[in-house]
Amino acid sequence: MDVSALQSTIHPEDDVLAGVRARVGQSVKVPDVGTSALLSHLAEQRNVRHAVLLGTTGGVTAAWLLDGMDPRGIVTCIEPDTRRHGLMGDAIAELGIADHVRLINGSPAETSERLRDGNYDLVVVQVDTPDVALAAIAARLLRVGGMVVVRHAEAGDADLAASLADTPWATPVVLSDGTYLAVRDRDPEPTHPS
Repeated sequence: MDVSALQSTIHPEDDVLAGVRARVGQSVKVPDVGTSALLSHLAEQRNVRHAVLLGTTGGVTAAWLLDGMDPRGIVTCIEPDTRRHGLMGDAIAELGIADHVRLINGSPAETSERLRDGNYDLVVVQVDTPDVALAAIAARLLRVGGMVVVRHAEAGDADLAASLADTPWATPVVLSDGTYLAVRDRDPEPTHPS
């Protein structure tokens, strides 16, 4: 039995979500079922109520997160690509999750300013090529005890790797598929001018 068969047996998706995955997966790097289930599990174990997605994957990640989140939970999704924003809007309606999703079209650097710093339990960065600026946005939005997940971390440059490695307030783990996870266990130490 291959890994995908094992994943789909242990973590089956209903026909609607499977249809969304098949449709958007033709043009978006959708997380496989195993990664999706891991995010749902993390959301459940950490009792996530407020989450942010930087990059939407056409609704697949939001649906899996909401399955594990507090029933009152809200996922705020920021999507800079207009076409992907449209795919996400279609998926929200199809999946029946509109009451739990806040969808914003625009640059994360600009639109994340609308979000409250230190207010989020989970931030998932899942653009095709993550960078230092997105990691900094995630860090700003996370509350103490919150978790950041950076998918495709291996696709970033050396600056991103150095930034993720040099995060004094987090406990990082890197999975074999390039997914980076870290918990914000305290606020960063204040910097003092020399």
